[in-house]
Amino acid sequence: MMKSLITLALILFFIQTNAQEKEKQNINNWLLTNSVEIKKPVFSHLPNVNSDVFDDAALIKLQYVPNMDFRPSEDDLLDWSNFEKLVWKVDNSTSDGTIFLSKGKGGYQLAFLAFYIENSGFSEVEFMFKSAQMMEVFVDGEMQKGKYSFDKKDEKGELKFSMSLETNNHVVLIKSLFKSDDENKWAIQGSYSLNNENNKLSLKQGTDAHLYMDINHLMNGVDIQEAEISAAGDYYFVSYKTRTSKNEILRLTDVRTVAENKSIQLFYNDEVSQLQWSPNGNKLSYVTTVGDKSWIWEYDINEGKKYPVNTQLAGGAYFTWSPNQEYLVVSETESPKEDKTGLKQVQHMADHWPWYRSRTNLSKIDVLSGVKTPLTHGYLSNNLQDISKNGRYILFSQSIYEETGRPFSRQILFQYDNLKQELDTIWSKKGNSSVEYSPDGNSLLVSAGPSFFGDVGIATTNSKIPNEYDQQVYLYNIENQSVISLTKSFNPSVEGAHWSEYNNDWLYLLVSDRTYHYIYKYSFSVNSFELMSLKPDVINSMDFSRKKPAMLFYGSSISEPKKLYITDLDLLETRLIEYPEEYFFKDMVFGKTEDWNFTNREGVTIEGRLYYPPNFDASKKYPLIVYYYGGTSPTERDFRGRYPKNLFAANGYLVYVLQPSGATGYGQDFSAMHVNNWGKTVAAEIIDGSKKLCRTHDFIDSTSVGCIGASYGGFMTMYLTTQTDFFCAAISHAGISSISSYWGEGYWGYLYSEVASANSFPWNNKELYIDQSPLFQADKVNTPILLLHGNKDTNVPPGESRQFLTALKLLNKEVELIEIDNQDHHIVDYDKRVLWQKTILAWFDKHLKKEPDWWNKLYPKKNL
Repeated sequence: MMKSLITLALILFFIQTNAQEKEKQNINNWLLTNSVEIKKPVFSHLPNVNSDVFDDAALIKLQYVPNMDFRPSEDDLLDWSNFEKLVWKVDNSTSDGTIFLSKGKGGYQLAFLAFYIENSGFSEVEFMFKSAQMMEVFVDGEMQKGKYSFDKKDEKGELKFSMSLETNNHVVLIKSLFKSDDENKWAIQGSYSLNNENNKLSLKQGTDAHLYMDINHLMNGVDIQEAEISAAGDYYFVSYKTRTSKNEILRLTDVRTVAENKSIQLFYNDEVSQLQWSPNGNKLSYVTTVGDKSWIWEYDINEGKKYPVNTQLAGGAYFTWSPNQEYLVVSETESPKEDKTGLKQVQHMADHWPWYRSRTNLSKIDVLSGVKTPLTHGYLSNNLQDISKNGRYILFSQSIYEETGRPFSRQILFQYDNLKQELDTIWSKKGNSSVEYSPDGNSLLVSAGPSFFGDVGIATTNSKIPNEYDQQVYLYNIENQSVISLTKSFNPSVEGAHWSEYNNDWLYLLVSDRTYHYIYKYSFSVNSFELMSLKPDVINSMDFSRKKPAMLFYGSSISEPKKLYITDLDLLETRLIEYPEEYFFKDMVFGKTEDWNFTNREGVTIEGRLYYPPNFDASKKYPLIVYYYGGTSPTERDFRGRYPKNLFAANGYLVYVLQPSGATGYGQDFSAMHVNNWGKTVAAEIIDGSKKLCRTHDFIDSTSVGCIGASYGGFMTMYLTTQTDFFCAAISHAGISSISSYWGEGYWGYLYSEVASANSFPWNNKELYIDQSPLFQADKVNTPILLLHGNKDTNVPPGESRQFLTALKLLNKEVELIEIDNQDHHIVDYDKRVLWQKTILAWFDKHLKKEPDWWNKLYPKKNL
């Protein structure tokens, strides 16, 4: 019996040993540089203030290059001191994974080695290196472990460590130190093995520097935030957001010449604020803090002079130039006296906003004299809308909350005659709008919803209630009060408008056109729209010179980060002037994307697009992630985003993004489908579209389909799980489980419902508020669902996820709730957002790939 047990034990040991040896892989392909001589500093034999001497180990520990996050390719050059350059070359190891380095001249020699290891999923990898020499090992730029001793002849010291690797092509860099009197050959032996509990993943090693979208490139880099061109058109400034090595936000603003693209001024972080071009010439205005006051400065770039415009601006106040540059209009906020009773009578719906009782008032500062005079006073906020081009008139508005019927606010628009010092009321209307003067000052350009001027802007058919988020543009004649809708038959929704002073016949519109953001120009003389042929899929901003035909704009596309362009509006020539992340993304490989549309049950075309994984192989089966919003805003084709489709695809998923009915940018009939239709039609579209996609694409594994959405999309995720068992995993971030509790509790619930649930309330439309609320159908859920929620969410209160969790737990359904501490509707804290993003991927890996290792690493079982 004992003999049999020993034999069995030996067999099991043999099998286990062979399995481990089979999993172990040698490093066969290396990149390595030529060696360079390094020397100890003078007096290295003397102890420093800490009684340390500069020994051999100190040579390898030195940080010779600024960082180790570079990704070398063959023939790349590594700059060294004294104009020396190290050259990266490819070499192969011996059969046991040993690479030999060539010795150079000098007592101590340093060389760098590298290889890449690509994993198809979250992996626990063990690395092992052997060498007689000293070395340090870095993975993706981060130091992992070092060996700080030279070995005796024919000995090889071992350096071993394990680490978790997320899906990508990772670079392993080795810094190796050789001593000329070493009797051993200068060599390193390398190997690795996969230690996942579920060893389904593939690892492959090579020397190609290609890279896939990852969280680092999602969160970091240099992102354009703002760009404006001077009035004379000779200069522009561009503001960037980036991060330091400590993950602290760093904001940079670069002032550059248009012609040569030459930098002339750089501002850091809060060094200046309210940066803007003065209305004339090439003058830059901004605010600096001096003691407890804010100073307004003007920098005349042509003259190279800076001088203060005003030194008495209150902290937190905002200034706006009059177009004739004779005065400034200042907006200042006044807070109410603190109520120390601890009790508050909530006056109306908006009064539960913490900031609501603060009020904004306007003052005028004369530039020549510096005299400041108040323009407004009272218990209502006064908001500056515009200043006429000749400076005579100031346009401002007040908003009054009216709870007697939608919309729940009234806008009063005033015109102040600066010459006569008289005030006129332009209108008092239900709703809200933004307004600016025409170049001649006789008309107003108004951006508002379809119903703002009654039926003038409504284009819906069959008595449909229009979607008030579908922004329209109107022309309002001040003298006779007539109104013309410029965009009634124009499908895109307007995001911004600029009436050109250079050519008064042209109106430029930045619009949401389906899932694109385009710029159109409208001609008043021929009453027509013309799409400008510009490269980005999603243009974020446009800005114009007052005196030249120049437009500055920036934007991104599906697989391209933001770029900054300038267009000559006469010649219609566009030039790329800034691509700040070109180097950051130079090795990035993206999968292809393609449009995929279908027709819904009502015969309406529902647009969508499909993201493919890099290195897609049509002979394989891939899991699918379906992403949607489903509310009134389209899911744009922008690059990064909080739900990054490129990142999902890089992790081995096909990603289907569809634009269900109800979104703006497709015309008023399409956007009106959102009104009083919470979930029902959209859910059918998501289910039908997903099933049709799977049927028409053999490479999709229809048994591994997940869905994800946030906010209204989080509601859609919850609702979908009550309507179908088609999805194998679901994720809802900040989802709404009960429409009635969201309507009454969150900061914006009743305002959003003013549009989405027009004239419907819990007491007159129980079919909507109850039957279409996921909470009341929780017993139908059979899909594993992950609920994510910031526990300080003021838009969708965290109770929406908590009550859905409670229901599903009581029903013994598979559900997880991850609350993100001290985060609001969006997860903005860097470290928490990284973990939140990993949580999403790990949940899908667990359920769609049947790879639970990442989830178990993030959320190990606890006995609570």
